[in-house]
Amino acid sequence: MIVKFSRTRSRLAPFLCTLGLLILCQRGQATELRSISHEKVIVSISDGHLILSSGPNIRAVKVTFSEGTEGDYLFEKKEGLLEIRSRDQLSKSDFSRPAGGHKKKHEVEVALPLGSAVDFHVLEGSVVASGLSGDVLGHMLKGKMQFKECQGANLTLHSQKAEVVIQESQGKLFIDSYAGAINVKNYAGDLEVQNFSGETVLEKTKGFLNLGLGSGAAKVLSSSGTLQFELGKGSLLAHLFGGRIEGQSGEGTVNITLASENDLNLKAQSGKITVQTPLNSGSILNVSTQEGEIYGPNYLRVARDSGVKTLRGRLKGETQKSSIVIRGQETAIVIK
Repeated sequence: MIVKFSRTRSRLAPFLCTLGLLILCQRGQATELRSISHEKVIVSISDGHLILSSGPNIRAVKVTFSEGTEGDYLFEKKEGLLEIRSRDQLSKSDFSRPAGGHKKKHEVEVALPLGSAVDFHVLEGSVVASGLSGDVLGHMLKGKMQFKECQGANLTLHSQKAEVVIQESQGKLFIDSYAGAINVKNYAGDLEVQNFSGETVLEKTKGFLNLGLGSGAAKVLSSSGTLQFELGKGSLLAHLFGGRIEGQSGEGTVNITLASENDLNLKAQSGKITVQTPLNSGSILNVSTQEGEIYGPNYLRVARDSGVKTLRGRLKGETQKSSIVIRGQETAIVIK
């Protein structure tokens, strides 16, 4: 192993050499650590800004710290893992305490070779990631996570109240949030979102979409593939969705505008379901509600049998490629 140092020798050098690190140097006022191996990297920080990047020109893991903060972290390498974490004695208040009259700016930048795996744990702050293509596991209590141009990545993100933004990416995505805002745009691949009370927006996504919603609101805009959802008391708007939709709702409101002739299968306890069919639709309707109401085209009659209201028949359009099946209890159902 060859170890090189810049003119400014860091106090961490003897310790870091034992970790198998290739280069330790100073760039401006920031400390850099480079590792020759492509190990998994775990980053745990109390409060601060984490930057993750990956690309074809990155051959080794490189970690950069903001000025004067490298001593606030511990480093450990074991069984192929490189772990970087805030020192145990540091608390959130320590991170924000002014030093020399100025607040420390805690920023950690990690550059990874393509396909590398990374885990991060951030109590409060921000994460900005680009170009990732490996397995990513992230946890954040409060702040913002932002991912862009991640191709083939397997992203698993857990959020308490953090905002999550995913753009221009493809792969497999799982987001679990309690009360955070989620915004996914121009995404291709399997996507699952569990958001209890936050707002969710999926725009121009393509693939298998699985939504679990509590009392929050969700919008699925100009997307295609297969949409499955489970809704509690919140609301779901699916506008110009092209593909099969199936789901169930407790007391929520569901508003769906179909972009093309595809099957729709819904169940609801109460609330309201509105379905706008595409022009020239010849879908077969099989709709019923126990104690609610049904509103459909005036050329189809709503029947009543033993208290159950049903609407069956075919729309007047020329296409006959899909069916619309809705079962409700106390649900108001509107077919347009």
